[in-house]
Amino acid sequence: MGLADRVEKKLGDRFRELVERVIGPAESRDLLEIHHAILDAVAGQIQPLPRGKRVFPFNSLAVRIAAPEGERRAVFELAFAEGRRLANDIRERLEGLGCPPAAGFQVEVTFGDVAGAKAFSIEYQRRLPAATTAARLVVLKGTAAEPAYALGKRRTNVGRLPEVLDDEHRVLRRNDVVFPEGDDPVNATVSRQHAHIEFDQEAGCFRLFDDSSSYGTRLLRENRSIPVPAGSVRGVKLAPGDEIYIGQAAVRFETGE
Repeated sequence: MGLADRVEKKLGDRFRELVERVIGPAESRDLLEIHHAILDAVAGQIQPLPRGKRVFPFNSLAVRIAAPEGERRAVFELAFAEGRRLANDIRERLEGLGCPPAAGFQVEVTFGDVAGAKAFSIEYQRRLPAATTAARLVVLKGTAAEPAYALGKRRTNVGRLPEVLDDEHRVLRRNDVVFPEGDDPVNATVSRQHAHIEFDQEAGCFRLFDDSSSYGTRLLRENRSIPVPAGSVRGVKLAPGDEIYIGQAAVRFETGE
């Protein structure tokens, strides 16, 4: 029996012992099936990476369990929520599968009606740690729609238009940081789909990517110019104080550190 199987068996046995002690073997079957199905559903969200690696890409789960009212409801709450029991079981299951959740992993468990008369529902989210929400871009050169932009999303697009459309006027992309077309010649060097910034959840940092722009993207860090290769899958890691040149337009990357 492999590690993952041993962990799954341990979690199942532990949960079974709990519910049978509380409500008896005859009435515990439904709870055991829900517990097992929730853990399987979460494990099913593990995603493959290159070179045979795998990752669980979410750090926030909202689990809603359909539960009756009255005394039976109290049994559900005891079995799944007391002492963060379900959250701990989910974490152990992921670790047993070799995909430990990211720092700050949290599970919220609620009870009530579930759409489609299902036994449970799960909402998966990727939330930025609180420490990163103070990160922002301050406009240094060029005429942008705003003087500064908070980096509160996993991905922030930079370009010349609020929306980029295809030939049939379908939206291809929405830009969060916009240097609109107009009289400023600096803005003309910003491509429609120029660059984007992503938060790397695993490494806990922001990375800058050039989206095959016409005038290129680069960093100025401590008076040293660092080019951002077009189309790079890794991008360039940002450091506080970096000046980002988007064509001839420029913004400064700042954090609350």
